[in-house]
Amino acid sequence: QKISARNKTAATVSYPDVPTWVTTGAYYDSADLTGIVQEIVDRTGWTAGNAMVVIAQGGTSTGRVIWAKEGYVNKPTKLTISYVAE
Repeated sequence: QKISARNKTAATVSYPDVPTWVTTGAYYDSADLTGIVQEIVDRTGWTAGNAMVVIAQGGTSTGRVIWAKEGYVNKPTKLTISYVAE
């Protein structure tokens, strides 16, 4: 299924104060994605082990790239989720 056709969350994250990226090939942490992840796992029918897609849309800055793992083995994207089971 095309990413653009998937159901999206109401939660979003913006990056209003991203510092200038000055080092080519450097890694930067994203903003807190908790609200997006929580909305996904709260959906009816979602269970542990299900896949999750996070859509990142570019802004007006130039020279910034978000790498996906596919095709860029040496630049993998990694999402780390810490949680407390209830």
